[in-house]
Amino acid sequence: MLDSSPRIIAIGGSAGAVDAVKALCGSLSPELAAAVCIVIHIGACGLNVLANIFDNDCPFPVRTAEDGVRLELEIALGRPIGTDDIAQLGEPTTLTCLECGGVLTELRRSSPLRFRCQVGHAFTGEALNEHEETALDEAMRVALRIVEERATLTDKMARQAHRTGMRLSAADLDARAAEARKHALVLREAIRKYG
Repeated sequence: MLDSSPRIIAIGGSAGAVDAVKALCGSLSPELAAAVCIVIHIGACGLNVLANIFDNDCPFPVRTAEDGVRLELEIALGRPIGTDDIAQLGEPTTLTCLECGGVLTELRRSSPLRFRCQVGHAFTGEALNEHEETALDEAMRVALRIVEERATLTDKMARQAHRTGMRLSAADLDARAAEARKHALVLREAIRKYG
C-alpha cells in the first residue's frame, strides 16, 4: 500500500549554499509531490532576494515566507480550505481555473502575477494568458469550420429547393448561405490578423 501522507522536504544552509541550492532547485521535477522549504542564512542586513534567484531555475513557484504561508502549505498538502481562508491570500477575480473551472484568487504581493483556486491549482498570469490565447485561437477556428459547414449545407438545401420549384424557400436559403459566407470571411480575416 502506498503511503499517502504529506511530504515536506526541508533544505537548509548558510549564505555559501546558494549555488548548491540553486542547482538542486533546477533538478527538481515539476511533478514533485512535496512542499519544499528552503532556509538559508542571509544575515541581519542582507536583502532577501533568494526567492527570485531560485525561482529562475525551479520548475514550480518559489516565494519568500510571509503571512498566509500556512494556507499555501495547507493547499499544497491537499487539505481543504474555505473561501474565507483563500481570501486571506488575495482577491477573488472573474477568472476561472484552467483545471477545475473554479474561481481564481489573485495572490497578494506576488511577482510575477500569480493566481490560485480553492482546490489549490496555481498559475502565473503568463500561463493563464497563453492558455486563453490558445483557447481563443481554437474557438475561432472551430467557429469558422461550423460557419463554413453551415454555408455549404444551406447551399445544398437551396439548390434542392431550386430543383423542386420551391422559389421562396430557395431565395431564403440563398440569402442565409450568403450571410454565412460573409460571417466566414470575417472569421477567416480575424484568424489571419490575430491568430
